[in-house]
Amino acid sequence: MPNTAKVAFVYLTNNPSKTRKNVKKLKQQLSKLDNVELFICGYGTRAAQTEFEGIPFYTWDETQALGLGFLSKHRFDSSGKLIFIPGNADYNHLLFYRQHSEFDYYYFCEDDVVYTGCMSELVTELQTQDAALLCTHKTRSFAEWKYANMFVYGDYNNELPKYLAFLPFNRISNGAFKSIIRAYHKGLGGHFEMTYPYIMQTEGHDILDIGGSGEFVTPEFRDKHYLGHSQNGQQFGTFICNPAFFAAGTQSNCLYHPVKAPKEVLFTRWRRLRSIFDYYRSKFFK
Repeated sequence: MPNTAKVAFVYLTNNPSKTRKNVKKLKQQLSKLDNVELFICGYGTRAAQTEFEGIPFYTWDETQALGLGFLSKHRFDSSGKLIFIPGNADYNHLLFYRQHSEFDYYYFCEDDVVYTGCMSELVTELQTQDAALLCTHKTRSFAEWKYANMFVYGDYNNELPKYLAFLPFNRISNGAFKSIIRAYHKGLGGHFEMTYPYIMQTEGHDILDIGGSGEFVTPEFRDKHYLGHSQNGQQFGTFICNPAFFAAGTQSNCLYHPVKAPKEVLFTRWRRLRSIFDYYRSKFFK
């Protein structure tokens, strides 16, 4: 990837005011790079294009997501409302790409991702990598993955996807975006952490895991930008699905996820304990 490549860095949040400090820090750090533009994107009840701290802020709504026309991706709850989470967080990616298809590479960073180093230095270092998809926790796919039943093959063969990727922080090339859109128009659908690797696999694009100690991490990136591994769909280390962290750890130049406010951490942990309790109650006390 040449240093002249145009890069969009998209911070994903529905409410940037909640992480204003992180937004301002990110803006200050990325301003050092002439080839990188910072954006904010999130979901809302009504589409809007505004600014936050001088950064373009796009709010997408259900009408825009449905307008993408990816029928196999659309899922609805009992009230008929489109489901964004889990599985369709890539609407954010796709709607942004439709608005800004002029960039060579696109970073997407969720608002509960914290990097303990300087983000401009991380982006600069990764500019040496040409892979179509940069991710964390690239692992082998398996039929029992909790979201595997969402997968729809469309015009593709019914061979099980080979890989999964964890994508709270990722980078996608322009060419990979074109392949993703083409695949969704051909009826492919499902959780994007399964569809993205499947599309890269079938279209001949490279996937690069940027850290950890997983099976597919190259020696150059072993434990480089995050620590840990994934087993049977569960992540361990600094970059995981749950439980949430109260704060980033002390490891330097390291990605942490999810880092949330104490109130949110306590709530998510209580909800997880309640879920475990309900599971065992239903199993043993029918």
